Amino acid sequence: MATSNLRLGSVLSPLKVPSSFTTRFIPPNVLPTPILRKTDRIVKACSYPSTFVADPEGLKITSIPTTPVEGQKTGTSGLRKKVKVFKEGNYLANWIQALFNSLPPEDYKNGVLVLGGDGRYFNREAAQIIMKIAAGNGVRKILVGRDGLMSTPAVSAVIRKQKANGGFIMSASHNPGGPEYDWGIKFNYSSGQPAPESITDKIYGNTLSVSEIKLADIPDIDLSCLGITMYGSFTVEVVDPVSDYLELMENVFDFQLIKNLVSRPDFRFIFDAMHAVTGAYANPIFVDTLGASPDCISNGIPLEDFGHGHPDPNLTYAKDLVEKMFAENAPDLGAASDGDGDRNMILGRGFFITPSDSVAIIAANAQAAIPYFQNGPKGLARSMPTSGALDLVADKLKLPFFEVPTGWKFFGNLMDAGKLSICGEESFGTGSDHVREKDGIWAVLAWLSIIAYRNKDKKIGEKLISVEDVTREHWATYGRNFFSRYDYEECKSQGANQMMEHLRDLISKTKPGQRYGNYTLQFADDFSYTDPVDGSVASKQGLRFVFTDGSRIIFRLSGTGSAGATIRIYIEQFEPDVSKHDMDAQIALKPLIESALSISKLKEFTGREKPTVRQGMVTSGILSATLQDALGRREGWSSKKFTNGQFIVACPSPEETIELERVGVIHLPNFSISCKPWTPDLDATGTADGECRWVEIKGMPLFCWHRDMEARLLKSVGDLIRIDEWGTTFANVVRVALRIRHGEKLPTIININTSTKDNPGSLGTTTMSRLNRCLNSGERAVGRGSSTNSQPGNSEAACNMGRQG
Repeated sequence: MATSNLRLGSVLSPLKVPSSFTTRFIPPNVLPTPILRKTDRIVKACSYPSTFVADPEGLKITSIPTTPVEGQKTGTSGLRKKVKVFKEGNYLANWIQALFNSLPPEDYKNGVLVLGGDGRYFNREAAQIIMKIAAGNGVRKILVGRDGLMSTPAVSAVIRKQKANGGFIMSASHNPGGPEYDWGIKFNYSSGQPAPESITDKIYGNTLSVSEIKLADIPDIDLSCLGITMYGSFTVEVVDPVSDYLELMENVFDFQLIKNLVSRPDFRFIFDAMHAVTGAYANPIFVDTLGASPDCISNGIPLEDFGHGHPDPNLTYAKDLVEKMFAENAPDLGAASDGDGDRNMILGRGFFITPSDSVAIIAANAQAAIPYFQNGPKGLARSMPTSGALDLVADKLKLPFFEVPTGWKFFGNLMDAGKLSICGEESFGTGSDHVREKDGIWAVLAWLSIIAYRNKDKKIGEKLISVEDVTREHWATYGRNFFSRYDYEECKSQGANQMMEHLRDLISKTKPGQRYGNYTLQFADDFSYTDPVDGSVASKQGLRFVFTDGSRIIFRLSGTGSAGATIRIYIEQFEPDVSKHDMDAQIALKPLIESALSISKLKEFTGREKPTVRQGMVTSGILSATLQDALGRREGWSSKKFTNGQFIVACPSPEETIELERVGVIHLPNFSISCKPWTPDLDATGTADGECRWVEIKGMPLFCWHRDMEARLLKSVGDLIRIDEWGTTFANVVRVALRIRHGEKLPTIININTSTKDNPGSLGTTTMSRLNRCLNSGERAVGRGSSTNSQPGNSEAACNMGRQG
C-alpha cells in the first residue's frame, strides 16, 4: 500500500475521472418521489449512464497519517457534535477509521455496508468521506440511498433484507440541522441494530490511538441517480431508499384495511414530515399506496436545515401539526416524525397521546388490528424512564416484560432471541421486531390500523370511534399513568455531574419507608441492567426513587446532546380512579415535581430555575397554575381554552389584569404567553368595531341554539365571535364571545324575554359602567327581567399561546 504525507482534504476533494474510465449503458430508474433542496424546482435528469466501470485494474489505497482528537466518546446513539467540529481536520475520518479498527475483519472485509442519512447539512460531503474510507479498508460494496437519504428504520430494514454486514447512519436525529447546528454518525450491525456498547467502547478507545487513515483514491460519486459505479473490486450502488421499506410495511400491516379507512369521506388524516427524511416516504406510502389525499402531507420536502425548524415531533416543535389538530374541524388523526424518521407523535382531534400511552395502546390492540402480530406479541419492553403503562398491558396479557436502559440497542438482543415484539421509549420512540430500530412511520401505520379495525363495521354517517375514545377506553381498563419529563439542556457539565453525585450519595443513605412529602419510599437505586441473553451489564443508567404507590422520580444525564450536559427529570404517578383521569398532568404531578427539585438541589448545582423543555399539553389548569407561579400572585386565576389555541384568562383582580397588560409577554419554560386586553382580533368576522367580551345570554329559545340563528338574533347588539363550550341544547343559558357594535352599550348579560319562533324577542342588558360599579363595590349586576351574581374583582384578558409545550 502506498504511503503519503498529503493532507486528507487534498485526497477527499473531487478528482478527475481516471483515464481507464469505461461505461456500459443501462437505462436509469427514477424515484417515485424526488428529493429536492429548497432551491430545486425540477428533478435533475441523469447526465450519464447508471452503470460505470472505472479503473478495472484495481484501487489505489493511500495511507494518511493522523493524530487522535479529543471528544469522540460515542453515546447511546452514536457520535453527535456541531457541524463545525466534524469539519475540523480529520475529526470525522478519524472516527470512521477507528470504527473499522474496532471491527473484526470478517465483519466488513469483502462485505456489504449500507449508507443513508436524514438529509441534513454536511451529509453529502460526509457520505463521500465514508465511502472512500470504507473502500480503503476493504469493503466490497456500499448500498447508499439516493441523495444520501435513507431513514434510520429503513437502513435497518435494508441491512436485514440485503443481508449486509452493517450500515452507517448519518443523522443527529431530532436535533436541528445547518452549518451552525448538529451532525451525527452511528453504526448498525448485521441484524440492523445499533452497535452494542462493547463496540462503541472499542471505537472510543481506538480514537485515542488512531495513527493512519486508509483511503481509496477515487473521485466523488454522484448520488443523485439510481445506478451502479464500480472501481476495481469496489462497488457503489445508489438505491431507492423507499422500496425495501415499503415492501416490509405491506407485509406487517393490512394495507387494504387502512385504505378503507383513509378513503372514507368522514375520516381525515394528516402527516407532518417536518422537512426531514420521512418526506421521501410519506407520498409513496400514505398517498400512492394507501390512497390518502396529497394535501394530507405537510412539510414533505427534505431540506438540509429542515426548513429552519427543529425536527423533533413533540408539542413544542411540531407546532404546525398541533395547531391543525386543535383547531375547529380538526382532522381525526394527525402524526409527525423526526429528522431521521425513527420518532413519532400521535394526536387525535384536540387530543394528545403521550409516547408511554401510545406504545401501551398499540401493544394492547396489536393482535387484533395488525396481521404481523396475529399470534400475539412474544414480549413487551420499555426503557426504564418510560411510564409503567406498558407493564400493565404485559401483566393483563400475561406476556414477558423487560425494563431496559435508555437506548434502542438494548432491545436488539431480546428481539434476536425471540423474547420481544413491541417496545417503546418516552422520548417519542416506538417500534417492534420488524426492524431493529424505533420506527416513526410504523407507529403511524399502527395507529391507523387500530382506528381502521375499530371502525371497520361502521357505516358512513355513524359516529367513528376516535383516537381519544380508544385512549380513554384503555385508561378505563388499565388505569392512567400521569407522566412528565423536565429537560434542562446545555447545563455546565461540572454542575450536572455534581448534582448526580449528590443524589447517589443520598441514595446510599436512604432506607425504605422514608417519607418525601406525602410519598413513602419503596426503594432508591442507580439502575443497572443485566442482559438476559448475553449477560452483559450496563450500570449507572439512571437514578430512581420509587414510592409505595407506584409513583417514581428518575434522574438521568442524556448522552444525545451535542453541547454541554442535559439533565432529564422524569415524574410518574399511577391513577386507577376513572373520575380523576381528566386531571391536568402537571397539576396531578405537582407534589412529586416539587419533591424532585428539592431532593436534587438542581438550582444550587446548576443555577437553573426552569426547564428548557417540559412535556405535556398546555391546558387551562396548567396555564392558570403557571400564571399564578410566574407572577407570584394569590390564587384565583382561571382560564378557558378555544380550539385555535387561544385562552381567555380571568384574573383575580383588576390589578393583575393591569399587570398582565403591562408585562405584555411572559416567557415560560416551554411556551410564551402574549397578553393583551379582550379585543376584536379573536378570529372575528363582520363589520362591528366595538369592544369584545364574554356575554351571558339567558332564556335562549332552543331553536336559536344553532350558530347562524344565534348570530342573527344578536345582530342588533354585535357580531358573534364564538359560542362558549359549556352551552348545550339542554340549557337555557349560554355564554358567547360578542364583538359589540360601535356605539352600543357594552352588555354583560342579555336576557331573552320571549321564546316564540316568530318573535325573537327584546334584549335586556347590563352595561359595562354598571359592571364596573359592581366590581368595585361587590354589588349585584342586574339586567332587565333577570339578575346574576357578578364575580367581585374578576377581570379578563386574552392570552395567545406562542409555543405550545
